[in-house]
Amino acid sequence: MTELEKKQSGEVYDARDPELRKQQNRAKNLMRQYNGIPAENADARAHVLTELFGTFGKNARVNQPIYVDYGYNIHLGNNSFLNMHCTLLDTAPIIIGECTMVGPDVKIYTAVHALDGAERFW
Repeated sequence: MTELEKKQSGEVYDARDPELRKQQNRAKNLMRQYNGIPAENADARAHVLTELFGTFGKNARVNQPIYVDYGYNIHLGNNSFLNMHCTLLDTAPIIIGECTMVGPDVKIYTAVHALDGAERFW
């Protein structure tokens, strides 16, 4: 089983895996790009979020800044809203349904690591 398959199935995985790092770097670059787009440029913002998220619903809105791990595991439904400073650690799917409003500074974590310190990858 690859590290990606382990991650996606909720098992302990090695986050140092080159493919996972590549995916994370892509998301961080898109996130940084998104966070720097002027607020009034709704088309550019929607374009980047369509690239970053697994699903970016119709009439969805995300206030800047936003912080993510991978991006592709985030699914934002139609007419939904994420306020500023949300952190979505999407090592597994995060599904935010239609017409959902998420307040500022909300943190959603799906990350997993070994609970036994001896099993961690340090």
